[in-house]
Formats: sequence, C-alpha cells, structure tokens
Amino acid sequence: MKTPVFNQERSDELQAQLEHMANMDAVGARSAKTSSRPRRVRRNTAWGLTATMIVALTATAAIQQSASSAQATEILHGLSSIAKNYSDVVPDKNEFLKVETHGFWLACTAADDGSEHCVPDEERVINFYKPGNAKAQWAFEYIAHGSPNDVQRAVDGAFESGDFSWLNTMLKQATSGQTLYDYVDSTYSGGSLSRDENNFVRLTDALRTGLVPAAQRGAFYDALSKVPGVTATKDVTTKDGRVGVSIGRTEPLRMGMREELIVDPGTGQIIGSRDISTAAILGFGKNEVTGQSYIKYSKVDSAPESTRTSTHPDQEEGETNP
Repeated sequence: MKTPVFNQERSDELQAQLEHMANMDAVGARSAKTSSRPRRVRRNTAWGLTATMIVALTATAAIQQSASSAQATEILHGLSSIAKNYSDVVPDKNEFLKVETHGFWLACTAADDGSEHCVPDEERVINFYKPGNAKAQWAFEYIAHGSPNDVQRAVDGAFESGDFSWLNTMLKQATSGQTLYDYVDSTYSGGSLSRDENNFVRLTDALRTGLVPAAQRGAFYDALSKVPGVTATKDVTTKDGRVGVSIGRTEPLRMGMREELIVDPGTGQIIGSRDISTAAILGFGKNEVTGQSYIKYSKVDSAPESTRTSTHPDQEEGETNP
C-alpha cells in the first residue's frame, strides 16, 4: 500500500494524510532547513517537557475528557444519522466533484541544535477533482503563493506522490461504525504516541480528504465515538465564517496539542479543521489556534491539465479524460 508523504526526510508514520501531499516535490524551491508542515506540527517530547508537566497535562485532560465524552458520543451519533440521510453532490459523466481545501498552517525552521521555530505560513490550496466517469483521470492541484501550480492526473487517483488505495480499503470496512473501528484498531502497527491517537488520526485523515461518501461518513462518525478521549464543541467557526461542530482529541503526550475536524451539523459534511494548543507552552498561548483549514465542494465541468512531464505507470502516454 502506497503512502503519500509531504517530505521524504520527514515522512509521517501515519497513513495518507491529505495535507502531506501539499508539500511534496512541488515546493522544491524551499530551503532544506525550512519546511511548511501542513495541518499539524508533531513535536517530539524531547523538546524538554518534564515528567511533572506531562503528568499535569495528562491529569487535566482526563478530567476534561470524562466531563465531555458522553456529549461527544451523543453528537457523533447524531452526525452519523444526518450523514447517512444526506445526498452528496454527484457529478455527471462529463463533470468532476471538486474538493477544495484552503490551508493556513505553520512554517517551521529547524536550527542546528534540532529545535524548531514555527510561524504562520501563507495560504495553501489543495484541490482534488474526482470524475463522474470512473474510467477518467482524477486531478490533484497544489497552489501556493510564489510557487508554480503543481497538477497531477491519474486514473483512480493513483498519483505519483501516492494513491488512495488506503482510503478505498477503509471505505470497504465502513459497513458499520463497529466494523470500521475494529478494523482500524486491529491494524494498529505502532504509529503515533498511543493506539488511541493513531485510531483517531487514521479515521479523521480519511474524513478530511472530503472524499468519503455520505453513507460511509456515518460509519466513520460512529467509529470515532468509540475512540477514548474524543470530545465535541458546538458553534465553532471555520476560517471562512461557517459555523459547525468540532470533533477533536487532545493528546497530552504531545504537550496538549488538540486536533479537530469541523462538521456541518445540517449535512454531516467536513467543512474545515483546526489545531489548537490547549496549554500555554512552547510559545503558544492557551487555546491558541495554531493551524486551520476550510473545505468547499462543487461540481465543475473540467479539471486542470497535468504539469508533470513523466507518465504514471498505470497511465498510457497521451491519455486524457474523454
């Protein structure tokens, strides 16, 4: 199974995170010591977080989780029901579903001593074009200020930087929330700082692609309700002003960094995400948003042409959409 990564030297152990594709070789002009890290910055505990601080953060998180886990379960079950009854945008044979992600993440500079300094980065746009014709090519487009647009095209989304076989595997397991959760939990291979964190990330990474159909989204929400530590917050506003429900989890061993998806409570669609520092630590204020994105969906008549000169192994030379 192929895994998309955003940087060969900093490849994440987790499967196929959408925003990792945003920083692939299209951004080769950046300094080797500076990389824009899409979505979240996963910092090592070797940054000097003491055992006392870890215990304190863990205890605080446990109290907060016990108070809100029941509410999160209720909200997730409600979202599951809404998603299953929602009709997604479906492109016709000569159209594309366009999933447009606008990301506002962090740019991190690594010093010689291994420490990192992170500041807000420029807006980055990630567009996926999924054709209504299953035999036609998908398109992946990455846009960043100061860099040429990078466009890849491939049948079944089998892009040079990584494919969606991992997502298709998860979708086949999404016959129910329990079945999907059991699959994710049973295939844990040691990634992340905990099994629960890894289960949460794998489920939410699939959802944040915007490519999980409504019926299966319901199963994903049910599965998330079974992950310990997942909480929910109502009336959260995305970067572009839409109001939704955030579904998140705080990992104490990551110094209280919290990752959230923002869901439209009326449709069950993913409309954004955000990363939050829940503790005033490492230069971040308490409950400071350190990164965020918003997602839009539409039907379009065409997709951009590839900017790549090479041909994917599964693609005939000169092959185009009908």
